Amino acid sequence: MNPYHLKAANYARYRWNYHPTAVEAIFSVSGLTRKCFAADLGAGTGILTRHLTQYCQFVYAIEPGVAMIRQMQTQNNLQRVLGCAEQIPLPANSLDLITAAQAAHWFTPLPTQKEIARVLKPQGWLAFLQNRSEPNDFDKAFQSLMTPQYGITLPEKRILPNIKQYFQAATLQQFTFSFALNQSWETVWGALTSASFIPDESHQAYPLLYTKTAELFFQFAVNNKLQQTVQTELLIGKVA
Repeated sequence: MNPYHLKAANYARYRWNYHPTAVEAIFSVSGLTRKCFAADLGAGTGILTRHLTQYCQFVYAIEPGVAMIRQMQTQNNLQRVLGCAEQIPLPANSLDLITAAQAAHWFTPLPTQKEIARVLKPQGWLAFLQNRSEPNDFDKAFQSLMTPQYGITLPEKRILPNIKQYFQAATLQQFTFSFALNQSWETVWGALTSASFIPDESHQAYPLLYTKTAELFFQFAVNNKLQQTVQTELLIGKVA
């Protein structure tokens, strides 16, 4: 089962958006126009995809999870496609832009890189985005709850692929865009429970995790809001 099968609704509702200036930067750097065709790999529920539809003539949202893709909003210039980065179900030389947001670490690098090179036009562009929270007291305290006692069993540590390897080094550009979040308990808990490693409501440890996380939230919240600084990181260039 896809790890997000039971998480899709919360993922669509509570996952952080990407800084709009990061999306603008994709097109200012690449020079791509409204006539371009794009694909968003590992599109999830379409958080980045919906931004791309404002800039592109047509966008393919490619996502392996059925539950995730069903959460995606439909648009006239968007096609939802069930598929994966390692076998992109599109013709060769058909795209001007390929993106992936908070997804590249799931890809198997070698076949994905070959597929990206196959479907991109010779002058096509590749862009990866991800959001990172700057270190804060709540996040540090929550680490103490990430144990089996609270229903959290983290997967074995693996060496994450270096996503820079997808790019021609001479063309790679990196940008960081910061923004502030003022989150309620509902939005913090919703975002947490959209993560693949957080137990579902049916798990016996769920009530304990909920209670302890709420205690941490209200310990660090100011006027019932948790303040966080988030960075959207953008890598953009030509595929290697």
